[in-house]
Amino acid sequence: GVLRKIETVAPDIARYLKSLDQKIDLLGKAFLTWTNEMADQPASAVNLSASGMAFNAPEPTEIGTLLELKILLPFFTGLILYAEVVACEKLPTEGDGARVYQTRVNFQHLRDRDRDVLIRHVLQRQSEYLRKQRLERED
Repeated sequence: GVLRKIETVAPDIARYLKSLDQKIDLLGKAFLTWTNEMADQPASAVNLSASGMAFNAPEPTEIGTLLELKILLPFFTGLILYAEVVACEKLPTEGDGARVYQTRVNFQHLRDRDRDVLIRHVLQRQSEYLRKQRLERED
């Protein structure tokens, strides 16, 4: 195919393209493994911003604890973020007697590209929410 034609004309470029192809395959396999791991986890509602998030957890977490958060946004946009717990409050016990702790974290060492993904996601969700409210008012 195309790669063979490139090999005859520019062998260095062909080697480079093969190397990139191998890296893409490795990333794809890693992503599939990570996605399968994430698929086993139930989806959770969170309050997300570009600087941190709040979520409910079954166990308390000490303030100052550093966490690795694996977040899967719509359209399989996956992020691995690091965060510090800044608050953890016990919520009133639910009807089934389960304890729930609202945990708030601030992201640490956030890469610009990850921050951009978060900002785009938050803006998209806000836009959907406002559109839904407008449609409900019109009805």
